[in-house]
Amino acid sequence: MNLNREELIEQLIHHGHSMNELQSMQSEALKDLFTRETMELIRLFPSYLKEEEEEEENPSLPSPLDGIAPLSLKEFWQKIKENSKNPDSLYLVLDELVHTHDYQDILELLANHTTDQLYKRLARMVKIKYREYQEWLLDDIQRHYRELPPEELAVQMHEYERQRENIHRLKTVLLTLKNPHRKEQIIHLAKMKNDLLKQYRRDEIEGYYREFYENSEEKKGIITKIMKVTNAYTAEKLKTMKVEELEEMYAILLETMAQERRERAKLKHFLKLFEESIYQDSEEVFDNLCHHALVELSDEQMRKVVEFMEGMNSLFAQKLKNLLKEVSRR
Repeated sequence: MNLNREELIEQLIHHGHSMNELQSMQSEALKDLFTRETMELIRLFPSYLKEEEEEEENPSLPSPLDGIAPLSLKEFWQKIKENSKNPDSLYLVLDELVHTHDYQDILELLANHTTDQLYKRLARMVKIKYREYQEWLLDDIQRHYRELPPEELAVQMHEYERQRENIHRLKTVLLTLKNPHRKEQIIHLAKMKNDLLKQYRRDEIEGYYREFYENSEEKKGIITKIMKVTNAYTAEKLKTMKVEELEEMYAILLETMAQERRERAKLKHFLKLFEESIYQDSEEVFDNLCHHALVELSDEQMRKVVEFMEGMNSLFAQKLKNLLKEVSRR
């Protein structure tokens, strides 16, 4: 969101600043003021959403079932009795019931009017319809939020999914989103938040959008790659890391593996040279090879060379050990 001076002033006027105050400020100062205030707005965004949701005692929403008559619990109980022998019809009655009455009130109704066995059967059926209603509400909220940036959508839907048992909250959210003006305000603010984070807080963006990045295909892919090359970390541990950190870890792992391959190839090459030196009637060749190996190979690799030579020729192995002792005394 690269704003010029005029655009910055226009935005800051919406924040409550006067034109005279803003016109007297340097462009850099305007930018700093805009950044500070918008980052504060980002911090307060979740509470802003809650304020925007209309907290009515009984939110009235369109139902996925058309033409629902607002029956009382007593009237519903009569319909349940009338349709108790027909599962398909009974499900339709319960479908209407969960859209218009509180879940606990429904269970209390059943408990007061049924036997144990019938209560368990009806309670299971009500639970199924209640879950379906939750899904309908969540799907409708997501449909209204489809214009949000994907990161913001993931965060918001994670929050509503976490509160799926609070039907009243889901209904008030949906009622708010059905108000075009409020919906436009929320989406505009969310897009501004997303733009500002990407421009000014790229190093913090995964913290703000943890729910999105934890489940992104990019993150899943890099975690899969890491776990293919090492079992030092669990998937749960890797999920807590940022994508940038995971990419750096993977690059280091690949470089480490490449270095280990180079070291193994180098050792194999020297073992072959030492084996060939046994069959050459030249102490000078062997001595030069020993000194060259001391420069190129690590202590661990030299230990492996000694073990190899002990299996090939004890005399040459002793020469090499004597040279190592001499070097270590220097």
